[in-house]
Amino acid sequence: MLTVTEKNPLVPKQRAELDVLFLYRTGKKRRYFTTLSEQALSTLRCTVQSYHSLPKVSSVKLTKQELDDIVFKAEQELYNAKDETWQKVKRLSRGLLVAQINKLYSRLFHFLNEKQPKLLAIWNGHKWQDNVLHAVNKHFNIPITYFENGVLPKTTTIDFSGINALNSVPRDIAFYQNLPQSDTKLTHKIVGRKYKNKKQIKTKFKLPKKYLLVPFQKDRDSQILDNSKWIKSMRQMFAVLLEALEASGRDDLHIVFREHPCAKTKYSDLYKQAAKHPRLCFDQQSDLTEIITNAEAVVTINSTVGLESLLLDTKVITLGEAFYNVSSLVLSASSPSDLATQINALSRFSLDRKLLQQFVGYLESDYVIAGDWKKPDEQHFDSIRQRFFDYLTPLPSSYKATA
Repeated sequence: MLTVTEKNPLVPKQRAELDVLFLYRTGKKRRYFTTLSEQALSTLRCTVQSYHSLPKVSSVKLTKQELDDIVFKAEQELYNAKDETWQKVKRLSRGLLVAQINKLYSRLFHFLNEKQPKLLAIWNGHKWQDNVLHAVNKHFNIPITYFENGVLPKTTTIDFSGINALNSVPRDIAFYQNLPQSDTKLTHKIVGRKYKNKKQIKTKFKLPKKYLLVPFQKDRDSQILDNSKWIKSMRQMFAVLLEALEASGRDDLHIVFREHPCAKTKYSDLYKQAAKHPRLCFDQQSDLTEIITNAEAVVTINSTVGLESLLLDTKVITLGEAFYNVSSLVLSASSPSDLATQINALSRFSLDRKLLQQFVGYLESDYVIAGDWKKPDEQHFDSIRQRFFDYLTPLPSSYKATA
């Protein structure tokens, strides 16, 4: 067994001839990364590799602290907000998880040591496999670019710093005020995803006159695990909203909860609790644009729905770390009492439309990649190509931008 230390890094003196190493976890990402390497980055030397089909190698030992940290995050990702039955499964399967992490660490270490790419490209960056990569990469310091669903409709995110709250989007108002005046139109069409669990969809009802819209997020998503300091599950969020509503003294205000369309968690207990309360309800059938537009405000931890709500001129209260947590764009709360205060401040808060236009203009022109990664076109490929070549300068002589 090899022990990695600063004196024994196992790193060769010469880098191998590889520009970009794409690492993927799922078939969809394999197909997308392969398409990029063949159609957008064909003049670069790229390899598309699964985390779980790396060559067998001799073992490389993780430190105990590194292993404990990765196991802890992996178990959160797999079991957060699960009931006691799943907690038993977690304890019983821990040995298998440790073995998987140790195997992946060793294989990744040897693979990076052999390939020595100039750049790593991964999706999301917060999954347990990514956490193993981060531990390995401490010995190589290879730059990483992170892919994710776009922060604006029909776009894709590529960021060399991270995604969501870790992304490179500035939070400082002065940055946007100093940009040239944007002429972007805040007319993005918001299309909600279809629900997979149709059994919980109720007959459409008339929305309350005054309500807060509270979109649920996935309990095991990195947005909750890594970017939400005080709310760690949707059941906790339900309880926080109920407490804040009562503390606000707003007897005229209702709360409309909306499940995440891709979540597999069952909330039958919350449905029953809401049915017994005169000012709580669930609605996952109404048109998303309609339900956002008619809300007094949208209360979210850090969902993309928050930014979509701003595009529809609806006030937003965030409960976690969000990249759009920019003063004068949103209100923020860090406790139930704080949330009650912000609910009562809604009537005095005005969304700065000019700042929002500058913010969205920056996202459109400088940050996002145009086009949905699931349906990439030539414009998408060219934007990817430009972003990678800008980073991997100097440009190859064979490259000619078409934009």
